Amino acid sequence: MKSACASKINEHMIFTIMMLEQMHFPQSLRRVPEYAGNHHEGLHGRGYPRRLSAEQLSIPARIMAIADVFEALTAPDRPYKRPHTVSEAIRILYALKKDRHIDGGLFDLFLTSGAYLRYAKQFLKAEQLDEVNITPYLSDVSARLEHPS
Repeated sequence: MKSACASKINEHMIFTIMMLEQMHFPQSLRRVPEYAGNHHEGLHGRGYPRRLSAEQLSIPARIMAIADVFEALTAPDRPYKRPHTVSEAIRILYALKKDRHIDGGLFDLFLTSGAYLRYAKQFLKAEQLDEVNITPYLSDVSARLEHPS
């Protein structure tokens, strides 16, 4: 059984979904509630709040999950925790990739595109910017993006 604290923390997703589904988005943004509401789901089907499977998760929701975790780990403005360095955040995301919590192919793209580094240089403190050799965290070149066929 979940602790009361964990349940309370997880409520933010339910409130996010309820609030966003009440808003009237233009056609181009109509899927915002899905993307925001599913960013705590995992490919393994143990995420929250809906416990969706990999087949039920869109690519944008998967991207949002990676971005959300990276931001949460590195945010320098959270009074309840110290911010991680870039290398620590990448190491934690890699563990989530191995556990199928996040999409491995999209994580590889996050690294190889340099998106993590552009974000870090713009928003993180200088002491968080450390060197990261991304090669050990990348999948085999033949690995495909984990998405529905």
